[in-house]
Amino acid sequence: METSDRKPSQRIAILVDAENISADNWPAIARIFDGLGDARILTCFGNFTNPGHAGWLAVCRDNGGSAEMVLGTGTKNGSDIALTIEAMELIHADAAEMIVIVSSDSDFAPLARAITASGRIAVGIGREGASDALSRAFDRFIALPKSSEPAAGPKPAPTALSVKQVDQLRNLVARLARAEAEGSVPLSRLGYVLKQEHPELAASLAKGRLRKALNWYGLVTETGEGTAIRVSPRPKTLKRDVA
Repeated sequence: METSDRKPSQRIAILVDAENISADNWPAIARIFDGLGDARILTCFGNFTNPGHAGWLAVCRDNGGSAEMVLGTGTKNGSDIALTIEAMELIHADAAEMIVIVSSDSDFAPLARAITASGRIAVGIGREGASDALSRAFDRFIALPKSSEPAAGPKPAPTALSVKQVDQLRNLVARLARAEAEGSVPLSRLGYVLKQEHPELAASLAKGRLRKALNWYGLVTETGEGTAIRVSPRPKTLKRDVA
């Protein structure tokens, strides 16, 4: 069965592995949908507390889709499992004639074959260089152009933090800065106190990641250089949204 078999009234479901494909690719993906027909279902799966995946929240909001949060499963396959379950439920509910999987993960090859075996059209959309095993499993696999990959610009967060962790950092900076005559705290002291009060968070921000996270989330203003860097708190406005 080919995508050209699609009828104008055919229902299409687009299921996105948000942890595998960046939301920066959405314009290219949307152009592909223009050739496939109207998408009736759009669902994205991932841990959207990770700012690197959070762009899909805006895509869902702007396109009438839904975002399925997958948290702390203890394995890297939590989103894959959730996406697969959704695809099988769509099949059993007879809710779509075409199911589009947006991912380059070869683990979806069995799902693609199951979709085809059910009589639906299985379409894959992923990066160039996806495995042959994955691309052959679909009725059609469409490679995203390299130009659709993230361009130069803001880099992903050096360390993904939850809202609670961001607040812990913000509050600690504010408290320590108030105790200093300059209204700012040495970065080295901030790191020391963080280790004493929030050891797990400190461990995730070791080896220079603390400074990067403070700036990436827009929590501080820096002065000084090298070992003399001091930080002062900014107003409570995140530079990056976290869930």
